[in-house]
Amino acid sequence: MKIVKIFSRILFFTGLLSINTSPIVAQNTDLVCNVNVKPHLNVDVSKYQLTWSDEFNTNEVDESKWGYRLDSKHLSTQLAKNITVSDGLCHINLLKEKSGDKEYTGGGIISKKYFGYGYYEARIKCPGGAGWHSSFWMMDSNSKSSDSSWVELDPLETNSIDLYHFTTDYHQWISDIGHVKKHQKVRSSTPLNEFHIYGMEWTPDAVYFYFDGKLVKTATRLKKRLTKEQVAAGVLPEELKISDTKKNDVQIMFSSIATFLGGTESVDDSMLPASVQCDYIRFFEVKK
Repeated sequence: MKIVKIFSRILFFTGLLSINTSPIVAQNTDLVCNVNVKPHLNVDVSKYQLTWSDEFNTNEVDESKWGYRLDSKHLSTQLAKNITVSDGLCHINLLKEKSGDKEYTGGGIISKKYFGYGYYEARIKCPGGAGWHSSFWMMDSNSKSSDSSWVELDPLETNSIDLYHFTTDYHQWISDIGHVKKHQKVRSSTPLNEFHIYGMEWTPDAVYFYFDGKLVKTATRLKKRLTKEQVAAGVLPEELKISDTKKNDVQIMFSSIATFLGGTESVDDSMLPASVQCDYIRFFEVKK
């Protein structure tokens, strides 16, 4: 796997192959020292420099960078043992096994470091078969309802029942008018159980979501979330500009849980065990 991965990258940089890959990285190389690593974008990226990454080029989770998602939600319990690193990839292993009152187990990793404005990027392959909600997202995992701000950013949220769509989201859970959000659906011409690059640029005024280097969605205004009764009554949602909302630093998260979302009636057991795979996760800041 590692040899194929490096060979394809050589072809890419020599112009013989045009595919979505990440720069060649030697085992245990500190990418933060590599000024040539830039976001995978079709726009000018000269203003950005890499300040944090995990290339998953070791044989275990780097616990100096990551903690684990350990909750029981929807149809699965999330376990640390389900996160493995091998062949240059981080795997979230998805299993049919009883844990607590759930019949399935998933998992996730949560960065120990907090981040703010900048460019976030990951190269991810999602599972096929119904029943799994996989995400590359950002939030403060220690947020409380009493906090003055609670931002959630989602470059990737997808349900494995539909391999050709994912959603991007910006949530402000605590604001002057309550929960406000921007929820947008993205269609892919190739299935999400192939590797794709998901990116997000967070600025004080807007959030820009990228898919395989192309801008696909933009969020500048957030609408108040309405109840079904309010929608039926024709109530128009209040709006806030992102520039006018409070912000807080966030952690990077990569996770997958068993779920009923997306119209899923049951988990497709015939596709298990399965895994969500991540080639790298990177954070870039504007050069100072």
